[in-house]
Amino acid sequence: MPRDPAPRELRIEELAELAQSSVRNIRVYQEKGLIRPPVRRGRTAWYGPEHLSRLRRITSLLERGYTFATMEEIFTAESLGLSVSEMIAAGSAEDMRRLPGARKTIPIDELSRAFSIDLSPAFFRLCQESGLLRLDESEGVVDIDVASVRMLSVLAELGLDMDDLGSLLERMQDLSRDVAAASGELVDRVIEVRADSPPYTRTREDMEVIAVVGTKLLRRMCVHLVSEMLDARLHE
Repeated sequence: MPRDPAPRELRIEELAELAQSSVRNIRVYQEKGLIRPPVRRGRTAWYGPEHLSRLRRITSLLERGYTFATMEEIFTAESLGLSVSEMIAAGSAEDMRRLPGARKTIPIDELSRAFSIDLSPAFFRLCQESGLLRLDESEGVVDIDVASVRMLSVLAELGLDMDDLGSLLERMQDLSRDVAAASGELVDRVIEVRADSPPYTRTREDMEVIAVVGTKLLRRMCVHLVSEMLDARLHE
């Protein structure tokens, strides 16, 4: 049965009652940055339908086992219009806020300058397969993954040629497929476990968060292993 529409303006006590929450919980969520501050007129704080909607969603996420930190990442990503891959690229909600434009569209003839190297047709195709480039021939433009292109540009400026970069991308592409497969297995396993604890309905939001958490864990492990590798290289 659909809920009755919320009043345009609510005092905090009314908001708590409608959301089946408490005044204390609402204030905690505000302190955590999960709910926007109310509009104040005089000494009264007024909440609206958007606060009620967010509060109900927080309650739903809490029931599904989400932490405040994970909710902050979800809400921040949504407010910035970030995709799942961009959530993974960012280390935290604060990192998301500092992200430069994740993708941008440039004329095709500016592409080599963006990479700091002349692109061969084979390398261009490899970048397309990796999702770093999306060509729109009809418009004469290409949509690029800004951060990835910047990283490849740095490697080119350090002296790697087209063959080196192509080999690197091929290797990274294989590793990325393995990571994606592992993330899929993780999603399946978590959903399998949670299916035994009704009521539970599989949602895309849950699957996205599981994949993001698993990939971030892998990234942390990579950081530690790379650090160990560098230490070993220094002592060879």
